[in-house]
Amino acid sequence: MNNNEFINKYTDGHCLSYLEFQVVAKKYGIYFEKINNDIIVCYDGDEDPKLAAFKFYKTFFPKTTLTPSDFDLIIHLNNFHMKFLRDKINEISQKYGMPPVYKASMSIKENALLLLNTLKTRHAIYREDMEFIKYTLNF
Repeated sequence: MNNNEFINKYTDGHCLSYLEFQVVAKKYGIYFEKINNDIIVCYDGDEDPKLAAFKFYKTFFPKTTLTPSDFDLIIHLNNFHMKFLRDKINEISQKYGMPPVYKASMSIKENALLLLNTLKTRHAIYREDMEFIKYTLNF
């Protein structure tokens, strides 16, 4: 699945790029931190964090039948973000004519490092791909 297919499938066509995904999250005060190898969904704002996270989710799925009271916000956002990172690693690999490289037995960071080490010996790396890899390595 390439980036456009992923974005269309998982954001209902409302998000066009990885950077836009981060920008939309920030709009609702949502950001992601990695602490002790766990990805934590964080909130920086004044309203109820559950409501803010639901609004973020609803940006991509406006026709959802879920409500803030019956929606497990953290699990949905965390899983959504992790799947995005995994798919993006594979998409970048395929962009350079390589097979998907993501290995489930390795962490996201280890997968990004493997991708970087493979690409740096064979290709000049697009800026957008390098930004994604740097973000993932710092995640």
